[in-house]
Order: sequence, then structure tokens, then C-alpha cells
Amino acid sequence: MAVRNGVYVRQSPSINSAVVGVVPNNRNVTIENKGANGWVPISDPLQGYVSAAYLEYDT
Repeated sequence: MAVRNGVYVRQSPSINSAVVGVVPNNRNVTIENKGANGWVPISDPLQGYVSAAYLEYDT
């Protein structure tokens, strides 16, 4: 999966959760599972949660 438009990585799956970092545009990420409620857990390049709306499959 790749990030489009850059995305904040959050500590937990909530918009109110602390930001642990940012994944820049077009950077590949490693997802842990399909997630729930619009949030997907990632483990690389950072560990945390990102909004599924900012992910897309590599082409």
C-alpha cells in the first residue's frame, strides 16, 4: 500500500489521538490488517494508525 497526499500516523485509531509522525506522499507502508472503522494499523515506516482514506494500492 502507498500513502497519497501524506498522512498523519496516530497512536490509536482516533482523530483525537496523538500524532506519532507523518508518512509523506507516495511512501509505501506496511499494514498489519484491514483495520476497522476507517482506520488501518501500520508497522512501517512508523507504528500506529492511519486513515484508510489516504491509502491506495501500488500500481
